[in-house]
Amino acid sequence: GLYAEALPFFEQEVGTQRRIFGSEHRETLRSINDLAATYLYLSRHAEALGLQEQVLKDSRRILGSEHPDTLRSMRNLAVIYSKLSRHVDALELNEQVLKDSRRILGSEHPDTLQSMLMLATTYSELSRHADALVLEEQVMKDSRRILGSEHSETLRSMRNLAATYYNHRGTEPRELKKIPPEGICQDFAESSSTYIGGMSTLANTYSDLDFHSEAQTLEEEVEGLRQRILGLEHPDTLASMSNLASTYTDPAR
Repeated sequence: GLYAEALPFFEQEVGTQRRIFGSEHRETLRSINDLAATYLYLSRHAEALGLQEQVLKDSRRILGSEHPDTLRSMRNLAVIYSKLSRHVDALELNEQVLKDSRRILGSEHPDTLQSMLMLATTYSELSRHADALVLEEQVMKDSRRILGSEHSETLRSMRNLAATYYNHRGTEPRELKKIPPEGICQDFAESSSTYIGGMSTLANTYSDLDFHSEAQTLEEEVEGLRQRILGLEHPDTLASMSNLASTYTDPAR
C-alpha cells in the first residue's frame, strides 16, 4: 500500500536530516515522528515503539514538556501503547496530554478536542464507559460550536458517541429499557456524510435508548434545518416531522 511505498522515503529523510541538522534538531524529531507512525501503520510495532519512546524523551529534553511537538509525540506513543494492549500506559499518557493541552493550547483548540477523543477511547478500552461517554458528549458539543456542524471531526465525534452508546449499552449508568436495532452503528457511519443525516441518525440512537430529551432536541434541530434547506414538501422534511411528532407523543416520555 501507500505506507509501504512511502517507508523508504521516510527512512531516507530521517537519515538525511540527522546528517545535515543533527539528531536533536526540531525537523529531525518531526521526521522521526512520521517514520514511527509509518511503522505503526505497517504493524511494525516494535520499531514504532522504540522510535517513539526515544523521540518523546528527546523532545522533552530539547523542546520542553510543554512544546506542541512534545504533546504530539505523547499522543503518538499513546496510540502505540493502545495497539500493544498497554492500555494503562496509554491512559497515563492520554490523561497527561489532555491536561497539558487544555493548559497550553486551550480547551477549544482542535488538538485538545482530539486528545479528549483519544482519552475517551482509552477509557472504553479499560471498560470505563461512563467516563468515555462524558468526554465524547463534550467533544461533540464543542466540535459543533468550534469547528462547525459539517466538519469531519464533528461528524467523527458523532459516530464515536453513537458507537459508545450502542456497543456498551449494557453498562451505561442510565437505565436502558430498550436495545437499539442491530446494525445501527453501521447505518450511522454510512449516513453521516452530511451533518443533517448524522444528527438525524444520532437522534434515532437516543430515541432507541429511551434518551427522549436528547432525541427531541436533535430532532427539532434536524426538522428546522430541513425545512429551511429542503423545503416543507421534501420527503426528508416530512420524515423529520413524523419523527418529531412520534417523539412528542411517545408515552414513555
